[in-house]
Amino acid sequence: MKKQILTLLSVCLIGLAGFSQNNIAINGKVMNEKNEPLANASIIVKNTKAGAVTDEKGNFRLFVASLPVTLQVSYSNLKEQEIIVSNTNELTISMEPSSELLDAVVLQSKGIPTKMLN
Repeated sequence: MKKQILTLLSVCLIGLAGFSQNNIAINGKVMNEKNEPLANASIIVKNTKAGAVTDEKGNFRLFVASLPVTLQVSYSNLKEQEIIVSNTNELTISMEPSSELLDAVVLQSKGIPTKMLN
């Protein structure tokens, strides 16, 4: 009986240790150059698999184990940014237009690729 209780207690403590590893919340909002919210922007904690996607109002929330962390923020046709976060204040991230333009778009219809140039 003692052994079962110790085993159960050990399992609970291991579970709590795993749960508490990512307990620091980072909240923020991603906006475009016109100060409009960006839905579906990608926020990744650099060198990890942790990340989030913004909601329709540009808001996101993710959890990290410790600070500081570097966030990689990206959105289609906008310049990717790296933001160093060292406190839990709410972030407002303004994305800028990318200077890189697409050279071509490839469309495929009925299995036949067609290249469309600018």
